[in-house]
Amino acid sequence: MKMKLFFILLACSIDLSSAQRKREPTYWTVIVPDSIATLLDKEYDRDFVNASANVANLLDTKKKSLIDGIYTFKGQGPHFPRRLFIYHDKKLFIFKSKGAFDPVGVIKEYGIYLSQNKLSPNDVIKYLKAIYTYLDSERGQTYGRYVKPEN
Repeated sequence: MKMKLFFILLACSIDLSSAQRKREPTYWTVIVPDSIATLLDKEYDRDFVNASANVANLLDTKKKSLIDGIYTFKGQGPHFPRRLFIYHDKKLFIFKSKGAFDPVGVIKEYGIYLSQNKLSPNDVIKYLKAIYTYLDSERGQTYGRYVKPEN
């Protein structure tokens, strides 16, 4: 009986110690100004998507403020596909294509962005690498049966 009680207490203490450890988030939420938050929320054509609360910096995942870079955003809940935007020189470029459904469209839009905006060669490569990582992570995502790819 004493041995059984010992193992139960040991199991409980192991479980409690793992629950008390602080876990690092997979990405940090970036705080965006209200003017940009409104634009991001409107991109899903639905009310109450709260997309501006789910913004992540793809170049530096621990940055919490909006700086020049490339970002993902998505509505609250599992059925909202992640999307991209670029914030550079206080200008916003929101990608219309969704990586899970149209990776070629994302690449084309990046080409359009580059033709209309000036980036340093270093930034061009960093952003492209971030786009590749995003597209690779979106491959095979369906976002539920109610979300259908756009034609």
